[in-house]
Amino acid sequence: MTPINWPAGLSTRITAWSEQTQPTVIRTALENGTVKVRKRFTGGSIIHVQCSTELRIADAELLMQFFNVDCLGGVNPFWFTNPLTQDVVDYRMMEAPVVTNLVSLAATINMRWEHLPYWGP
Repeated sequence: MTPINWPAGLSTRITAWSEQTQPTVIRTALENGTVKVRKRFTGGSIIHVQCSTELRIADAELLMQFFNVDCLGGVNPFWFTNPLTQDVVDYRMMEAPVVTNLVSLAATINMRWEHLPYWGP
Protein backbone atom coordinates (compact mmCIF):
# COMPACT_ATOMS: atom_id res chain seq x y z
CA MET A 1 0.00 0.00 0.00
CA THR A 2 1.54 3.29 -1.08
CA PRO A 3 1.29 6.11 1.48
CA ILE A 4 -0.52 9.28 0.51
CA ASN A 5 0.81 12.82 0.95
CA TRP A 6 -0.04 14.99 3.95
CA PRO A 7 -2.45 17.74 2.73
CA ALA A 8 -0.45 20.59 1.16
CA GLY A 9 -2.46 23.32 2.87
CA LEU A 10 -2.25 21.76 6.34
CA SER A 11 0.46 22.75 8.81
CA THR A 12 3.14 20.20 9.72
CA ARG A 13 4.08 22.05 12.92
CA ILE A 14 3.92 19.66 15.87
CA THR A 15 3.75 21.08 19.42
CA ALA A 16 4.32 17.75 21.22
CA TRP A 17 5.78 14.45 19.98
CA SER A 18 6.55 11.18 21.73
CA GLU A 19 7.30 7.79 20.26
CA GLN A 20 7.75 4.34 21.72
CA THR A 21 9.09 1.22 20.05
CA GLN A 22 6.79 -1.71 20.69
CA PRO A 23 8.13 -5.03 22.05
CA THR A 24 9.63 -7.24 19.36
CA VAL A 25 9.69 -10.48 21.35
CA ILE A 26 7.13 -12.83 22.85
CA ARG A 27 7.89 -14.21 26.31
CA THR A 28 6.30 -17.49 27.41
CA ALA A 29 6.67 -18.93 30.91
CA LEU A 30 7.30 -22.69 30.83
CA GLU A 31 6.22 -25.26 33.45
CA ASN A 32 9.77 -25.69 34.76
CA GLY A 33 10.02 -21.97 35.61
CA THR A 34 12.18 -20.92 32.67
CA VAL A 35 11.07 -18.38 30.11
CA LYS A 36 11.07 -19.00 26.37
CA VAL A 37 11.73 -15.87 24.28
CA ARG A 38 11.21 -15.64 20.53
CA LYS A 39 10.97 -12.88 17.93
CA ARG A 40 7.44 -11.64 17.28
CA PHE A 41 8.25 -10.90 13.64
CA THR A 42 11.32 -10.73 11.42
CA GLY A 43 10.86 -7.18 10.13
CA GLY A 44 11.74 -3.98 11.97
CA SER A 45 10.02 -2.60 15.01
CA ILE A 46 6.56 -1.07 15.20
CA ILE A 47 6.70 2.46 16.61
CA HIS A 48 3.71 4.13 18.26
CA VAL A 49 3.58 7.93 18.20
CA GLN A 50 1.53 10.37 20.23
CA CYS A 51 1.56 13.91 18.88
CA SER A 52 -0.38 17.12 19.08
CA THR A 53 -0.65 20.37 17.22
CA GLU A 54 -2.66 23.57 17.31
CA LEU A 55 -4.73 24.49 14.25
CA ARG A 56 -7.31 26.99 13.17
CA ILE A 57 -10.83 25.53 13.27
CA ALA A 58 -10.98 25.44 9.44
CA ASP A 59 -7.69 23.49 9.36
CA ALA A 60 -8.97 21.11 12.04
CA GLU A 61 -11.90 20.37 9.73
CA LEU A 62 -9.42 19.76 6.88
CA LEU A 63 -7.51 17.31 9.10
CA MET A 64 -10.71 15.43 9.94
CA GLN A 65 -11.55 15.25 6.24
CA PHE A 66 -8.03 13.91 5.56
CA PHE A 67 -8.56 11.23 8.23
CA ASN A 68 -12.07 10.24 7.14
CA VAL A 69 -11.77 10.49 3.36
CA ASP A 70 -8.12 10.25 2.27
CA CYS A 71 -6.94 7.89 5.04
CA LEU A 72 -10.27 5.99 5.03
CA GLY A 73 -10.63 6.34 8.77
CA GLY A 74 -7.13 5.07 9.52
CA VAL A 75 -6.71 2.44 6.78
CA ASN A 76 -4.38 4.29 4.41
CA PRO A 77 -0.88 5.34 5.53
CA PHE A 78 0.51 8.81 4.84
CA TRP A 79 3.91 10.53 4.60
CA PHE A 80 4.99 12.89 7.38
CA THR A 81 8.34 14.35 8.43
CA ASN A 82 9.44 12.98 11.80
CA PRO A 83 10.31 16.07 13.88
CA LEU A 84 13.07 14.20 15.78
CA THR A 85 14.97 12.74 12.82
CA GLN A 86 13.75 15.01 9.99
CA ASP A 87 13.18 11.85 7.91
CA VAL A 88 10.01 11.52 5.83
CA VAL A 89 8.29 8.48 7.32
CA ASP A 90 5.08 6.64 6.55
CA TYR A 91 2.54 6.57 9.37
CA ARG A 92 -1.01 5.36 9.85
CA MET A 93 -3.51 6.94 12.25
CA MET A 94 -4.48 4.49 14.99
CA GLU A 95 -7.71 6.32 15.81
CA ALA A 96 -9.58 9.49 14.94
CA PRO A 97 -7.82 12.70 15.98
CA VAL A 98 -9.17 14.27 19.17
CA VAL A 99 -10.13 17.92 18.58
CA THR A 100 -10.33 20.18 21.64
CA ASN A 101 -11.43 23.80 21.43
CA LEU A 102 -8.52 26.04 22.41
CA VAL A 103 -10.01 29.50 21.79
CA SER A 104 -12.86 30.67 19.59
CA LEU A 105 -11.00 30.14 16.29
CA ALA A 106 -8.38 27.52 17.20
CA ALA A 107 -8.18 23.94 18.44
CA THR A 108 -5.66 21.53 19.90
CA ILE A 109 -5.45 18.25 18.01
CA ASN A 110 -4.17 15.08 19.71
CA MET A 111 -3.32 12.11 17.51
CA ARG A 112 -2.01 8.54 17.83
CA TRP A 113 -0.07 7.16 14.89
CA GLU A 114 1.92 4.03 14.15
CA HIS A 115 4.89 3.40 11.89
CA LEU A 116 5.08 -0.07 10.43
CA PRO A 117 8.57 -0.69 9.04
CA TYR A 118 7.53 -2.91 6.14
CA TRP A 119 5.69 0.00 4.46
CA GLY A 120 8.60 2.09 3.46
CA PRO A 121 12.21 3.16 3.85
